[in-house]
Amino acid sequence: MSKYFVLFKTMLRNTFNVIDTKDKKNLKRILFVVFIGIATLPSIVSLGFLTREALFMLLPIQQDGLVISLLFLALSTMIFFMAIFLVPAVYYFSKDSETLLALPLTPEAIVLSKFSLSMVYEFLTIFVISTPIIIGYISIMNPSLLFYLMLVVILLTIAVVPLAFAGLIIMVIMAFVPFFKNRDFFNYASGFLALTFAIGLNYVMGGTATLDQNSLIQLLNNGNNSLLGIMKIAFPNVPFAISALVNSNVLDFVIYLGITALVLVGFVFVSKLVYFKGVIGVNETSASRKNLNLKAYNKITSSKGVIFSYFIKEMKLMFRTPVYLLNNLSTVILIPVILLVTLMSGVGADDEVVMLINSIDWSSGSILLIITFA
Repeated sequence: MSKYFVLFKTMLRNTFNVIDTKDKKNLKRILFVVFIGIATLPSIVSLGFLTREALFMLLPIQQDGLVISLLFLALSTMIFFMAIFLVPAVYYFSKDSETLLALPLTPEAIVLSKFSLSMVYEFLTIFVISTPIIIGYISIMNPSLLFYLMLVVILLTIAVVPLAFAGLIIMVIMAFVPFFKNRDFFNYASGFLALTFAIGLNYVMGGTATLDQNSLIQLLNNGNNSLLGIMKIAFPNVPFAISALVNSNVLDFVIYLGITALVLVGFVFVSKLVYFKGVIGVNETSASRKNLNLKAYNKITSSKGVIFSYFIKEMKLMFRTPVYLLNNLSTVILIPVILLVTLMSGVGADDEVVMLINSIDWSSGSILLIITFA
């Protein structure tokens, strides 16, 4: 463990070395962060007021726990979504990866130190999102001292399970799928993986919409935070965290900590088996070489039209730049898929989908125009 602490402190010091204001570049970065913070301050404050207004509506029907539930659901989902992109950058494609491999360090020491560094990154997201909501919640609910103690521990550990899940997925992929070690290809794959997760989450969460009106009214009339029972959450520890805070349940709090610890232990165990296998050679590059005969040489070097040449250049640029490719595909392919999944998950039965599709006037010129330019 001593190697872990030394390694983590070193990584933390290198990461936050930008605090040195003597460097003009670092000073500009700090000023930019301050500017972003000031620019987002109105949105953060309004989130607190929105929480208060929501509680005023939820308290009469005894559904105030919905605020805590939605907060932890949002935090866990955002952390997992961000970790899909953060884990490869920190664990594999960072500049210190090859240096650490040459040192007498165990894989668990390297992974735990990088995991802790990722936790530090995620704390900023947790702080920005949770602070206004928690302040709004506390100002109305006036919770007990036990609530504050459990809340601090939960906020400090809520990122563990989403980060571990994302880390396990990435490490297994990097270890057993060799071509994922190409950074550009991995950016493509991680982008589609994150979007697939978002679509899947939308479908799963949309399951709450399949409740009929009478069942929903019955749940609302029951009070006692009965709506928490229909919340579908992908992370096993989050329901216990919600119950611990809403019901002041110490047993659920202990179960939450136990699940979190088990997931972390499992993450470390898997990392011992697969991390080195995936990280070795990740920054190596190779180029294919082949001999060209005269015909092939003339074909490659023959001049082409300006428009066609520029078109080929732009296409190569798009396929070599993951952000450009994802932006182009998202509007053409992904948005219709997301809308379809939302439609399928937001209605109560397949017959309603058929009725909705049949109600569209497909012979209308407006519909054809929309489909053409979609």
